[in-house]
Amino acid sequence: LTPTLPSVIFFSVSTLQVSTQLDLPSYSPDREWEIQACSGLKGLGLQQAFMSVSKMIKKS
Repeated sequence: LTPTLPSVIFFSVSTLQVSTQLDLPSYSPDREWEIQACSGLKGLGLQQAFMSVSKMIKKS
């Protein structure tokens, strides 16, 4: 049998959950970070995510 959907488990978590799990708020205030929701499968939010990364690199 060939499944009609990819055999991948899809889940999502909130940006708050991500930042809490990674303990991002405890980082030094001069360390910039951002969480960008995106979907590699659907291509949603990818352009915004890469633009954010680009801006952070240019600032450093």
